[in-house]
Amino acid sequence: MSTFYRCHCYFSNNYYSKILCGHFVFTGREQFRRKYKKLEDEQSRRYNLDKMSKERRQAIKHQYKPLHHHVYTLKIMATNFCQKLDSHKAFTVQYEPEKDTALDYHFDNAEVTLNVCLGKDFDDGTLYFGNMRTEAVSESHWTEVCHTVTCGILHRGQHLHGAMPIQGGEQVNLIVWLRSSEVRNQLCPMCDSVPDLIEGNGFGDGFTRNCDDI
Repeated sequence: MSTFYRCHCYFSNNYYSKILCGHFVFTGREQFRRKYKKLEDEQSRRYNLDKMSKERRQAIKHQYKPLHHHVYTLKIMATNFCQKLDSHKAFTVQYEPEKDTALDYHFDNAEVTLNVCLGKDFDDGTLYFGNMRTEAVSESHWTEVCHTVTCGILHRGQHLHGAMPIQGGEQVNLIVWLRSSEVRNQLCPMCDSVPDLIEGNGFGDGFTRNCDDI
């Protein structure tokens, strides 16, 4: 298995503040203390993420067994397409009243995203898509997509999108970020620069290092 890396911008770029409704770049602790103190927890989470992920994988390995083994070997994409996608990151998001009910406009740290609605019963929660993030927001054309339980939506990671608030019930989505080291090694999709690589745990953020760079 290849060694995968993160771009160093992971620890400085794209900090999201729900209260301030925006993304921010970390430039120093004094900045956080003066303006964005609540983002310090997010920085701490990022620095400890690899350790927590390793502990979580070990717990899952020893405590859980798949109920349906065939699901874990199901091929959902053509081989020639998958060859370009050599790593992934999977997680779930949950929406319910009194907690998180929506997801603001954003793009993903992925070349391709698979978003599968697992359940449960909920009202509204429509997804909306604009343009690619390289295009002017003022020129965006919006498309709404209803998310249906057991169905998935496949889209490009740099396609700006968000989720409207649910009005009741509970919604759980499985998100799989599919990444191509061949693509992102050229330009980090999060900072738009040649990636400044640091070793990551597992698949890291999907970057690899050429033999000539070692």
